[in-house]
Amino acid sequence: MISIEDPHVQHREIDRSAMTVMPELTSFCTFIEVEQATLVRKDWKSVEACLSKHGYSCKLITQAEFCYCFMIVSKTKNIGDLDITDKIWDFLKLVSIELQPSKAIGILNGSMHCQFIPAGYECGGPLCSKFGVTEEQYAEVVWPRIQNSFEKLSSRLRCEFIVMPDFIAVFGSTQVKVFCGFVYNVCFRLKQRPALRFRGGWKSW
Repeated sequence: MISIEDPHVQHREIDRSAMTVMPELTSFCTFIEVEQATLVRKDWKSVEACLSKHGYSCKLITQAEFCYCFMIVSKTKNIGDLDITDKIWDFLKLVSIELQPSKAIGILNGSMHCQFIPAGYECGGPLCSKFGVTEEQYAEVVWPRIQNSFEKLSSRLRCEFIVMPDFIAVFGSTQVKVFCGFVYNVCFRLKQRPALRFRGGWKSW
């Protein structure tokens, strides 16, 4: 059975004690645009070796007439990692965007670090409710703020960001993610412009 649903949030909400009675998700599928799939193919042996190490097999299927590919990952053995479902899904999210597969491999293997900030109007629901942001205001004001803020952050901090409609990938330490989370929250405050505190003081954007 192939799932194209993101189980990431659901798995984080499942209590560890209840994991043994939950049906295990063993296969994943994600869509990859043809240009990104070309990069994945170049590193395919490394991708296969990495996933095999974590107990998964994979295959890449091309749909040339639709200008995309999709990657299927299936569990082949249990390596005893309770967080492997979330890790594999994060790996697929990274492989499917404009990122060198070697970085996604490094993150899955633990040699690099990546934090995810959920984005989008639905994921921002609590913040939208807290600050009275409508779906239209999110699209016209908040989302452009988020894009602009993280673009400027990337030029000021020694870390990399990838901003996608449904998540923001932050490559760096946990402290950097916490700081980015603060900036993300500020973007929802319609009556306040995002600002950063640097050594020279607060700077509005």
